[in-house]
Amino acid sequence: MAVAGGGPNPFAGTLTRVGAESIDVALERSDARSEPRTDARADPDRVRRRLRRRAERIERREVEEAVSKLESRGDLTDEQRGTVRRLGAALRRRITSRPDAALERASRGGATVRALARLFDAEGEATTASDERSPGSE
Repeated sequence: MAVAGGGPNPFAGTLTRVGAESIDVALERSDARSEPRTDARADPDRVRRRLRRRAERIERREVEEAVSKLESRGDLTDEQRGTVRRLGAALRRRITSRPDAALERASRGGATVRALARLFDAEGEATTASDERSPGSE
């Protein structure tokens, strides 16, 4: 991956590795010290669906904002527009793949499910647009 100046990005992939490792450690700690608790929010399938819906909403909003900004400059081609959309989808898949896999393996009411629901705010649908706004967009 290249940076704006054209050179290679020395940090490419670092954020993904660090974030994924942090999530794995947090889930292991949470599983080790939590007692099983069952409630509707701790259903792995329900949390997976909410996680996917939220990620898709964020993806759509951010991609549309990026496309809109690029179009306002007047030089966005159909190929570039497609690239931006594919990038958004790829980022969504990469960000949600580990939590999704953990939820697939998790038992109902388990600490992993509760931790991921809290981490990704997938416990309820009361998330507002301001909760999902990207940093620096204010």
